[in-house]
Amino acid sequence: MPTRSILEPPYSEAARLYRYWAALPATRPRAALSPIAIGARLLPHCSLAHVLEDGADLRYDLIGEVLEAVGPRVRPGSLASAPLRVDPENTNILGYLRDCARGQRPVAFEAAFLSMDGVPRRVFSLLLPLSIEPEAAAARDMLIGVWEVRRDPGPLYENYRDSTVWFCDAMAGGDG
Repeated sequence: MPTRSILEPPYSEAARLYRYWAALPATRPRAALSPIAIGARLLPHCSLAHVLEDGADLRYDLIGEVLEAVGPRVRPGSLASAPLRVDPENTNILGYLRDCARGQRPVAFEAAFLSMDGVPRRVFSLLLPLSIEPEAAAARDMLIGVWEVRRDPGPLYENYRDSTVWFCDAMAGGDG
């Protein structure tokens, strides 16, 4: 496994998005998001989703350019659970989304997969809860950051790796 550093892309860009999110008011209302403050460099990596049914599913509202490229079937209005209709065992990404929504905390993961359209992909994703209500079962919205990870073009084995502890530790001051 290659060494990761929070100081290098794509992780350094994810760190910028995390710092922006962390500076929002405590409940991190979706209405507080500012495309100008997020910046032109990060906007293509950002998508927004609305949490449904206490975190059981999400509806994508705004699809950033990178998510559109790595998940070409994801469209505004589509549900995060939609891939389950094709493959009921494909719960990896939905599981991370649910963890973020229900835990009302950031979640980070890396994924290597063959897209539904047959294209090999490697991505780093940062999921950030919005419209947080401590007494609620789940956050109401989510800011989703997605970056393609450039790695050696060796064989692609589908895998998903939770990177939340590594990322949050690095954001707390370590280099990871």
